[in-house]
Amino acid sequence: MGESGSSADELIAELRDAVSRSPRDVGLLAGLGDALLDAGRTEDAGKAYQRAVKISPAHAKALFGLGRVAARKKDFKAAVSLFRQVARAHPQWAPLYYHWSAALRGLGDVETARQMQQRYLDLSLKAVKERNKRAASLIAGNRFEEALKELKLAKKASPRSAITHVNIGAALKGLGRAKEARTFFKKAVDLGPDLFEARYNQGLQLFSDGRYEESLEHFLKAAALKPEDPFSRNAAGNALVRLHRHGEAREAFLEATERKPDFAEAWNGAGEVMMAEGRIDEAEAYFRDAVDFKPRFLRARMNLGAALEAKGDDDSASLEYQEAVRIDPAFAPAYIKLARQEIDREDPEAAADLLEPVLENHPDNPTLYFLLGRAYLETGRTQEAVWAASQATDRKADYFEAWRLLAEARLSMGDGDGAVDALKAAEALDPGDVRVPRRQAEVLAAYERKEEAESVLETLLGAHPHDLEAARMLGTLRRDRGDEAGALEALETALRAAPDDPRLFEEIGEMYLSLGRYDQAIARADGAIGSGGDGPGVRMIRGKAYIGLGETELAQNEFMMVTYLDPERGEARVELGKLLVRMNRFEEGATEIQAGLALCSREEPVEGLCMLGKALGETGRLDDAREVLARALEKDPGHGGAHNILAGVSFASGDASSAWTHAGLAAEGGHPVDPALSEQIRKALGN
Repeated sequence: MGESGSSADELIAELRDAVSRSPRDVGLLAGLGDALLDAGRTEDAGKAYQRAVKISPAHAKALFGLGRVAARKKDFKAAVSLFRQVARAHPQWAPLYYHWSAALRGLGDVETARQMQQRYLDLSLKAVKERNKRAASLIAGNRFEEALKELKLAKKASPRSAITHVNIGAALKGLGRAKEARTFFKKAVDLGPDLFEARYNQGLQLFSDGRYEESLEHFLKAAALKPEDPFSRNAAGNALVRLHRHGEAREAFLEATERKPDFAEAWNGAGEVMMAEGRIDEAEAYFRDAVDFKPRFLRARMNLGAALEAKGDDDSASLEYQEAVRIDPAFAPAYIKLARQEIDREDPEAAADLLEPVLENHPDNPTLYFLLGRAYLETGRTQEAVWAASQATDRKADYFEAWRLLAEARLSMGDGDGAVDALKAAEALDPGDVRVPRRQAEVLAAYERKEEAESVLETLLGAHPHDLEAARMLGTLRRDRGDEAGALEALETALRAAPDDPRLFEEIGEMYLSLGRYDQAIARADGAIGSGGDGPGVRMIRGKAYIGLGETELAQNEFMMVTYLDPERGEARVELGKLLVRMNRFEEGATEIQAGLALCSREEPVEGLCMLGKALGETGRLDDAREVLARALEKDPGHGGAHNILAGVSFASGDASSAWTHAGLAAEGGHPVDPALSEQIRKALGN
């Protein structure tokens, strides 16, 4: 026996048991008769109906059942008589006329049978409409199960009713049974291709499935079927936005507002289109219309705040976010916006105070934890920052920025390994973001894992050969371990990938300069100039390289060009002054060095101070020379050049003892004094 047969037997058994307990319950007896008749047990069904009629002679359901039994036995005359008796009490009962029509056909009364069939159809359609009306009301009240009961009866009465299929789909969707809902929405369109509700609801279902092109087709057909309807146009606008057809989307939203001027959702949609196109003023106007018509419309209010922020009016934006919180004290997006504003205002403590209570209502919101972690990190609460960032990644494993935050928080606690692990997780989520492997290399290098750092950078440059910062980092790491060729290779490889990048030419020129390869330094500086990078930095490279080559006049021209291009560049004035001192133009040299040092007073270069001391000494300003050289030695106590010059200045000041001391320190620093001066000091000391 099949499953359906087993179910029927179980139902019959249950009804028999109920009748045995309540033998005079006419409803139970008639129900038992129905079950037996549906199971094909006509004789037993007739007995059940007879018992019911004996107890209640006018019981319509029992009389109707007897009529069906008679018709099944081909006793059409008896069936018609019984149906007529039922009709006197229940003239609007549609199923009666269906069976009555069949009995009349059995008698050969075709004309009357047609009349009964029409009566059945008229009553069925009316019943279907009433049931759909009740079901729609139940769906609007989220009473989906009750709606389905009504709709199943409507579908049974009219299996091809398109509106019934629409409403069944809506009820199923409300119950979260999306797969079944899709079937009914599609069937509704098949049954009623010109039914507005069928097209509109099929469009909504396709939209929720991410099938925007197909959903748009249905929304447009719905709009054509009902030209004055605003909702189909608003829905079409939403689909067009997803398809990046912004101009058409804006038109659809505004058409919706023409049909319904207070349609806040459509005004908001138009505003979002304008925001996407960077037309902020128009977007703000549309968002204001939306919140004016619907003040508690949180999405529109948040959008208005975003538009105001985009215009730089953070205070007004903040008021909109605060109003959103007032409307819904548990609305997390508003707190997120307010917290971001506090962080941007460099008030992370206020952000933390704002976010901590909100987490009680939103313990699973990863963005709240992320922002709280940022606030903790910026206030020095590193352990709590690690906790908050970890909570964010636990709740959203693909949260790229949270992994980056976790790396920085761990690094702040001295956990380099943990920071690298977090950065690796971030890199796996977005391999194209060069910031992450760069930072990973920085951390590895800082924790003396330099081979790993180089490996990370080599991999990065393999994928992004134009990444100057990565090339520079790799070059520095290689140079630090004495691999000058490897350092240059990293930068030259980057240059081959970006042959018109003046920054690369300049960077490589700097490296050649530091290696004393002056001709190549000049060649790379010339390359920068040829690529449009004729700036002070490039000219400085050329000037220093010319000094290395002994081309003092060319060097002087380059430094003078730098001071012309950037009068505030103290380094150029210092280099020019040093060059003048070497040319024995001491007064001019001292003037240039002093001017240059004044411009770079935050970090006075030791070599510049030394040359200034020499110039001052040569022009007889011995006390000034000693003071300048003392400043140089404060920065680098073992600087041999400073001690060498100070030995001469001290001797010229009549302080042979100090001169002897500095001469010794000069020799230790690799800059021994002139033998003639050494001999003079020795004689002055009587040695």
